[in-house]
Amino acid sequence: MIRYRYYDSDGVANITRDEIIEHYWHIWKQNMVKKYGKNDANITEDNCVSDWCVMHAAWLVDDHQTER
Repeated sequence: MIRYRYYDSDGVANITRDEIIEHYWHIWKQNMVKKYGKNDANITEDNCVSDWCVMHAAWLVDDHQTER
């Protein structure tokens, strides 16, 4: 499972890649289609997740990393 960690108002939070896609993909894709057109090859789930991580200063969590 791919997980990311980021800071929210309660401290450190965790989110999975699937959760990012579930909650953010639809609106992100709509915005990208408006800006670049529906056939843009850069409108991908991977780019959606990357943008989400940048916006939330999130980092990838190694599955072997201990919880803090």
